[in-house]
Amino acid sequence: MNAIIFKESGSWTDTLELTETILNEPAADEVQIKILARPVNPSDEMFIKGIYRQKPSLPQIAGLEGTGIIVKCGPSIEKSLVGKHAAFRTPGTWAEKINLKLSQFRLVPGNLPPETACQLSLNTLTAFALLEQAGLSANQWLLLTAANSSVGRQIIQLAKQKNINVIAIVRKDEHKNLLFSLGARAVLNSETQNIEEEIKTITGMGANAILDAVGGRLGTILFNVAAPFGKIIIYGRLSNENVSFSYGTVIYKNMKMEGFGIDSWMKSKTEEELGSIWEELTTLASSGALYINYDEIFGLANYKEAITCYKNTGKRIILK
Repeated sequence: MNAIIFKESGSWTDTLELTETILNEPAADEVQIKILARPVNPSDEMFIKGIYRQKPSLPQIAGLEGTGIIVKCGPSIEKSLVGKHAAFRTPGTWAEKINLKLSQFRLVPGNLPPETACQLSLNTLTAFALLEQAGLSANQWLLLTAANSSVGRQIIQLAKQKNINVIAIVRKDEHKNLLFSLGARAVLNSETQNIEEEIKTITGMGANAILDAVGGRLGTILFNVAAPFGKIIIYGRLSNENVSFSYGTVIYKNMKMEGFGIDSWMKSKTEEELGSIWEELTTLASSGALYINYDEIFGLANYKEAITCYKNTGKRIILK
């Protein structure tokens, strides 16, 4: 089968190569999945560079997320799974097929487009988990940085369903209309507007919870716009600059600062809880109540063009 591999960690524009590899028959406790779609995520670049929390086992097939159709079952697996659609988050998805254990994938409705289903296991679950960790009630204020990302767009939609007020922060005005249409109460441009003044004017007391994927200069401002007893949850690090804040600000506001990682969050849930969450999210996606976007599709063999497009435009890219 064809697969995109890297033999050493480094830049994904230099280290990746398309090659023919051998995939064994699925083990007794595995299924074999024909992969139909894979998103291109920031985590993919970090994984190839060797700086992601999951480390590659070189030589390594690239890719960390995907969806496909089960085509074979090992001897210990119920054969009725053949033909079912599955989504998964595991290394090695930038290939034509993959062998996985039952614990490594979840079934998805067959009518869900693969371009959507391939994004559920990371971004959609992350959006749900971040909103849960924020712990807000109806009519409270949620401040969201990097709001035009796939995670950000889904957080806005899920928050709207709970009547949580979202202030979305972007860097380009061209993103504002879409975020308003998804349910944001306010959309601010961090490059052209006084974020601190605008947020205080909109909310009065400040944001009750802040979800930050940026850090740097913007991250520093966030401490000043949190409401008393507010919470800042850090789940990304798009800026290489350090964040600074006053101890007094944190103390006098009784603020909390937390980190978020999807794997630790999942470990905190029972299998029954995760199953219920997955059913809720796939139902929302299948019904159209949760819009999961993508911008362009490239064939697996055209991965170089896909990466170039992703890096130059920031578009949401799917490999098929």
